[in-house]
Amino acid sequence: MRCDAIKLYVSAFQRMPSEALASLLADCGDDPQRRESFVAALFDPPRAAVGQVLDGALARGYLRDDVDRGLLPDLLASLVHYRALFGHAVTSDDEVEQAVYTLLRGAAVDYPKLVEISRKKDGDPRIHHRHA
Repeated sequence: MRCDAIKLYVSAFQRMPSEALASLLADCGDDPQRRESFVAALFDPPRAAVGQVLDGALARGYLRDDVDRGLLPDLLASLVHYRALFGHAVTSDDEVEQAVYTLLRGAAVDYPKLVEISRKKDGDPRIHHRHA
């Protein structure tokens, strides 16, 4: 499965210093309207992009019917948010792919078939060498 949407998520948060994210989040603590605006501006767009990818995978029957569509984007984003907020590590493309594939092992109807489809679509089997 392509990881472009989650990589976009990572890119957006890596550009922001962890101190800035922490300060912005703290400023929203006692103001629900400010928090709503903050989330809508910073978190909703990349989350929606990941959601579109998941919707497509669900529509094509690649993911199990019982997959929690709302939870998967949050699970993927948790790695990004945690590292962005605490600033202790950069999230590499390899780690993004590893996180996506780890989650998909539990969410996919047929994980090996999903990897094969991704290989054909990406045109680069080396990207997914460890998932054969």
